[in-house]
Amino acid sequence: MTIPTLVQSFKKKEVETKLVRFNSIINQAIQLADVEQGSHAWAKDTYVFAAPDDPVVNTSQDTVNWFNTYLAPHLKATCNEDTISGGSGGREFLICTMNNGDKFGIDYGSNREWIYFIGDPEKCLKKENYAGSCGFYFLFRMNDVQAGNEGWKYHVNTPFAPYMYNWDGEIETLKTDSTFGCNDSTETENSGRYCTALIQQNNWKVPEDYTFKF
Repeated sequence: MTIPTLVQSFKKKEVETKLVRFNSIINQAIQLADVEQGSHAWAKDTYVFAAPDDPVVNTSQDTVNWFNTYLAPHLKATCNEDTISGGSGGREFLICTMNNGDKFGIDYGSNREWIYFIGDPEKCLKKENYAGSCGFYFLFRMNDVQAGNEGWKYHVNTPFAPYMYNWDGEIETLKTDSTFGCNDSTETENSGRYCTALIQQNNWKVPEDYTFKF
């Protein structure tokens, strides 16, 4: 193998290992929070989230308070109230750091969309195609019903999982979907969100024909 090939192989394995670890750590924390709270009330669907004493999560401070109250004790992680933005749509994220140094972002004003970063979040979000190359999307959605929306079927009874909203179940769609597909399109700010699911569906291995280099 050439040096560039070895480096790419190492980086791919690093991505695979970190994604599996992050997914596991967050799901364990969610389970502990659920047991501690005694119900799903602490984590209802996010854009319409209602905590016992906090009607709506719609500001960065609301999201930080929610995270610190329910998940931080089980994650040993801290979130910065200041947001950073990036991507074609200028999306904003609260940046959180775990005690192992891993960093992830929670979409500003909600607790539904999370992005796990490989490396520095600010550098990542400056890239035109950050989703799938250095940032990997997950969805937090503690719902056990589809609420009449077929698009959520892969997020029923899966509190935290790779982003699969509106997925039709076909592996090829994870690559080619015009809105969320794991490709180098820059037509929408949502491009690349299916990359995490594509890796998961390949047994948490980066496919040989993966769009991005690491």
